[in-house]
Amino acid sequence: MLRYIFRRILFLIPVLIGVSFIVFSLLYITPGDPARIVLGDQATEEAVQEFRNKEGLNDPFLVQY
Repeated sequence: MLRYIFRRILFLIPVLIGVSFIVFSLLYITPGDPARIVLGDQATEEAVQEFRNKEGLNDPFLVQY
């Protein structure tokens, strides 16, 4: 029984990593700019770029993940 539980927990790790990757990928490809959404439409372009740099939104996909 202990071996079964250990094996199930061991299989759970790649499943959780896969699910988190799929969810992140779906959020990454959705339309809209997260910086614009957070700062609003009245934000200046400089403020948006600063926010994107600060939060790492300009980084490549795998770095963001």
